[in-house]
Amino acid sequence: MGRRISRTILLTIIVACIAALAVTCYYYSKMNSIMSWHCSKMAEIERQWHAVWEDYDNTPDSKKADKYGLKNEHLIEKLSDVLKQNVSDQDIHRLADMCEELPVLGKDRSEFVNRVLEYMARHFLRNHDRDGLLKLLTTRFPDQFGPSMDDPIEYHLVDWGEKKDGILLLGEAYAKCKDPQARHHLAIVVRRAFIGSGIKGKDDDEFVKNAMQWYEKEKDHLIVNIRYRPGVSYDMFPGIFDDDRKSEAWRLYGQSVWPLFKKRPLFVEKSSMPGEKEVR
Repeated sequence: MGRRISRTILLTIIVACIAALAVTCYYYSKMNSIMSWHCSKMAEIERQWHAVWEDYDNTPDSKKADKYGLKNEHLIEKLSDVLKQNVSDQDIHRLADMCEELPVLGKDRSEFVNRVLEYMARHFLRNHDRDGLLKLLTTRFPDQFGPSMDDPIEYHLVDWGEKKDGILLLGEAYAKCKDPQARHHLAIVVRRAFIGSGIKGKDDDEFVKNAMQWYEKEKDHLIVNIRYRPGVSYDMFPGIFDDDRKSEAWRLYGQSVWPLFKKRPLFVEKSSMPGEKEVR
């Protein structure tokens, strides 16, 4: 009888210890996880990220090349490492679920937030995470990214590295998106990609629909134009890719560069640029 009681007590202690350990691990995990875009963990990551920049700014010009590389490649690595070391896969998906709390346009977000969104987009692209990409595109996404923030997102979608039609994600995201401003942003990206392709549409809905249908029909004899670099984002000139040619952005910028844009569509005929990569 005494042995049975002892075993029961011992078992109870073991179960209690396991439960306490589980609770401790749970709360430790929560403390070290990113729970929102504005939580204390994100604030700490941002502090570390800015510390790298401060160190770069405080480094004498004569020593910058030795410390950060001739093209600042080490600076980019250090900034990226801050995110790699602090943002887990779960964190990325959790942040993607909460993107709607951010402003739609990059110009209304901090540089840090824009770089986190870029990091998330690259993560989803690298891991062929279609659902993650779709979630970003239907809420908030980096219009352009890269070291100089001049690589358009649509180019990355078609240069995905997986045999899927990445550009069609824009059409799918547009159909699922409920935010009017975010939908218009997606439509602008589609317009930018299909400039010079002869796509028409009386409004965003019709243009996006026509562009996706045109691509589906013509893709077998199209290749990605590796010279496609619009060099302008919707953030910079919200009106430049609109149909309204009376906009201020069009007056200041569009008239002079529109002929150049029309020569740089995202997709071109295979015969026009031999040797370039085919559409996946």
